Amino acid sequence: MSFRYIAAFAFCFSLTAAAFGQQTSEVVKEETVQSQDANGNLAVSQRTVTHESTVNGSNEIVTETYSSFVPGVALEYDGPLELAQRVRVTNTPMTDGGRQTITETEARVPAVTNVVMQLVSREVETVRQIEPGVWETERQTFGLDGNGRLVLATDEKETAVEK
Repeated sequence: MSFRYIAAFAFCFSLTAAAFGQQTSEVVKEETVQSQDANGNLAVSQRTVTHESTVNGSNEIVTETYSSFVPGVALEYDGPLELAQRVRVTNTPMTDGGRQTITETEARVPAVTNVVMQLVSREVETVRQIEPGVWETERQTFGLDGNGRLVLATDEKETAVEK
């Protein structure tokens, strides 16, 4: 993809966001890991790209990990890195001063060859004020069952009193 297309996409995105009255910002970070290949030469074996954005007060961080080793996938020698995992964390403030954080993880499921990426887990954490000076945190964790469906695995609540 050339720079011209990336710039055009970014310009269109900013126009679209402005048209809907959204205030947005985005930061992109990239990290690479090099390892020795079979010949002893350094080669990129993993790349992590993180997109951090803020839209109308909600923060979203999307971390994509590309790798030369993906369980259940045969990659060609010296071929391009493949997307192995994507983690999306969305943090939304609430009007009472609380917040809701949703963490979703997509990954390849080795036993399923026809699906490239699948949502494999979700955690929802909600912090809310239940009375003055008393905060409740609820954490719900969802995971895949034997049939590949996302189901509730744990549901925890805790209460904290301000001092």
